[in-house]
Amino acid sequence: MRLWEYLRDQADLHQTKAIEHARAAGAEWADLVPALAVKAPSAAYNKAKRMQAAALTEASRGDRPIRRTPEAVHEAERLAAARAAAERRAEEEAARRHALLAPVAQRLLEYRTGLDDDEDVTSFPVATPALSWSASRPTWKP
Repeated sequence: MRLWEYLRDQADLHQTKAIEHARAAGAEWADLVPALAVKAPSAAYNKAKRMQAAALTEASRGDRPIRRTPEAVHEAERLAAARAAAERRAEEEAARRHALLAPVAQRLLEYRTGLDDDEDVTSFPVATPALSWSASRPTWKP
């Protein structure tokens, strides 16, 4: 019985991808009516969204299953897009921080190579660029 369930889930995933490719190639919902074994373009759309729920459930890796309704699929897609946007913002922030810290780290490394191992260090030259404050966030001036 589990084999049949697995095969059905895999068929839904592959059929969903085929529908996505057909739609990307310009196929109308009316063109997909016979292939989806329904009687109307709106039924083809609804069936495609129900099958898409299986693909989204598979992608969620163990989260509770998505209801097989077009509304639930839209909500799951919206949440996935929000997660992707948050991840993208976090990556952009990390890149911005890296750009600020890389010159400072380079200056510290350059200073370190000039030290003599037997020499006592009494002061450090300024290794950081000037920091200027704006209303929204600090910025480095080279």
